Amino acid sequence: MEKQKDMNRGLIKKHFNLVALLGLLHSGFYALWQTIKSGDRVAGLVSVILFIFMFSLAVFYIIKYIKEAKKDRVFIQEKPSVFDVELVDIFKKKGIVSVLDEKKGDHRKVNEKVSHAEDSVEIIAYYADMLLGGISVHLLNSINKKGITVKVLIAKKEGSELLADVATLEVGAIPVADIPDIIDKIKQRITFAKNGKKGSIEYHEYNTEVRYALILVDRKWAWWTPYHTGLRTEEITSFELIDAGEDSFIHLCIEHFDKLWRHYDKDTAKNK
Repeated sequence: MEKQKDMNRGLIKKHFNLVALLGLLHSGFYALWQTIKSGDRVAGLVSVILFIFMFSLAVFYIIKYIKEAKKDRVFIQEKPSVFDVELVDIFKKKGIVSVLDEKKGDHRKVNEKVSHAEDSVEIIAYYADMLLGGISVHLLNSINKKGITVKVLIAKKEGSELLADVATLEVGAIPVADIPDIIDKIKQRITFAKNGKKGSIEYHEYNTEVRYALILVDRKWAWWTPYHTGLRTEEITSFELIDAGEDSFIHLCIEHFDKLWRHYDKDTAKNK
């Protein structure tokens, strides 16, 4: 706090010195003009020499003032507080690198990551209709280019108490697009990749408590949206996650996906 006060006092002093200098230049110029008008050559010559000297010093001071003002501005704007530094460190340690505003409907980063997937894309969603419809082109691009594996977990629609409650709380109809149909259309367009691999896309329906929406790319990057009961997805903030080490939040997302997938994969096998 004292350091900030000292810096503020220093800034005020610098500003005052600049104003005083400009006033002195104005007075000096007026005196020079009057001396020249008087016709006294000696006094005029001395006045010119003194004014040039004073003007040179003024230019030097102004240049120095501008440089120091830039440094002060950078310090004030960019110097984070101890709290900010600690918070940023925590986010970095957890692998939370940015906030994605879904209200803007801008999914360019998600589309780019999905398009450049090297090994896998894994998705959890209960309103998967718009999600799959929006990124299906990018999914197919990665499947055919790299032969990646795509796994999708979607909320069960038929006879689902979960989605019935969600619809009631959000006061709106649940999309009725045929998810299996969207996935079948992607399957029909899958070809062998240049590396000789043939990618795949599979899905399971779940009927457990929804924790969040997730798009996991290569298990190294994720788009994660924590659900808030009663709010539509577009009203909720999403986060960009990366693998930043053992404490990264993305590992919890991977573990959650694996547990759900294994559980419903067994159920599907039993029903066949």
